[in-house]
Amino acid sequence: MVGAGTEGRPAEAGTSADNSWGEGALCTRAHDGNTTVIGRIVANLEIVELLGLGGAGEVYRALDLSQQREVALKILSERAEPDTVMRFVREAQALAMLRHPHIVAVYGSGVDQGLRYIVMELMLGGTLRELIARGPLPWRTAVTVARQIACALGHAHAHGVVHRDVKPGNVMFDTEGNTKLTDFGLAHLSEASAMTRTGTVMGTVFYLSPEQAVGRPIDARSDLYALGAVLFEMVTGQPPFPGPTAVSIIYKHLNEQPPRLHHADAALPPALDATVQRLLEKDPDRRFQSAEELVSALDRLLRGEVDASAAVPLDASSEDADPGALPLVGRDAERTSLIEALDQAVSGAGRTVIVAGEAG
Repeated sequence: MVGAGTEGRPAEAGTSADNSWGEGALCTRAHDGNTTVIGRIVANLEIVELLGLGGAGEVYRALDLSQQREVALKILSERAEPDTVMRFVREAQALAMLRHPHIVAVYGSGVDQGLRYIVMELMLGGTLRELIARGPLPWRTAVTVARQIACALGHAHAHGVVHRDVKPGNVMFDTEGNTKLTDFGLAHLSEASAMTRTGTVMGTVFYLSPEQAVGRPIDARSDLYALGAVLFEMVTGQPPFPGPTAVSIIYKHLNEQPPRLHHADAALPPALDATVQRLLEKDPDRRFQSAEELVSALDRLLRGEVDASAAVPLDASSEDADPGALPLVGRDAERTSLIEALDQAVSGAGRTVIVAGEAG
């Protein structure tokens, strides 16, 4: 299965940090790439087939000769930049401490014959992004998937790991349909410093929390915001804040309220809408405060119980934003010009922009 692009999801706006491995690399078959290692034995693993590739390296199907089982072998490119090597090591560290039914298992990592590698559980059931590309999911299916992701996040958070890149491409399925969270390459371990360089935002813009988008300190609640965006997309087929550029999408995360689910499908339960709205609160203190709290709310939703703690008035709109926030008034032409200039800067074309005038 191959995920298809959707309106409002431009390739250039999808990721603000390098998606070096490509989405669904553990299950999507690649047709090009380095085939010189096929048949080679690395760390007692016989490399069988190329599954996915990206700028940082490749993922192969391999046979574990000692366990006689098929695995996914992620090999880092010898030309990888230092930051990419650090993310690779960080992923191995994060996964080594996490053992959970809804997190892709890691069996080992290391360096052999000059190749840095991670041995992982082989996932052949496709990605959530591929599933959404076929159309919106039934809401009960979407809530069940979200619950399993929340369980995985709760386990990671309990071990001091914030994922920082929860998105459909990093949610996979085994052949029995069980949900598995993967790609902890951007994960932040509480014992270590954040890996972002000054001025660099790590993550994928469609699912970035407001605090993550502006480089503020993040915690587990940022992952819950991202999960809210994923849940919104599962039941509507679109992310809550689509847009033509990364800057325009980040602007919406910071300034606009997400659409109400009943606008996309009037049959969706109001309690589901309230849950998504709470997950997508701009202020982390107004979101669910833990993955465990979210799991309880989703369980009540599946049982048909009304969750008053997540209630949001059905007629809420973008005008009902935080009363302490200052809205943007006028200056539409100037703001459009500024966004265009910022987009050019993001793409590598330098611009000097002078912003003058009174505040407001």
